[in-house]
Amino acid sequence: MDSDSAVAGLVWGALLLIFIVIVGVSMYQNRRGAPPRPTRSMPGAGAYGTIYDLLNQDKRNAIEMIVEEKAEARDPEDADGNLPDLEKPKRPG
Repeated sequence: MDSDSAVAGLVWGALLLIFIVIVGVSMYQNRRGAPPRPTRSMPGAGAYGTIYDLLNQDKRNAIEMIVEEKAEARDPEDADGNLPDLEKPKRPG
């Protein structure tokens, strides 16, 4: 059994060495002016489609509203009229 564990240790050591060499080469290339990679990657269309399939119909409708910008935020300062009157309208009479 001693020779089997020695062989296994040798294999694991070789794999670890290969991993360290790959990481080292990758870091060396990044410092030498390799084109920068995007720091944050966004999910692709497949991920969006999978999530869409998991949602019920009400949530799907809400997402479609948001995507179509029908539910966008409204700025009360851009509305026509006086802002204090829009927030607290005065009752007639």
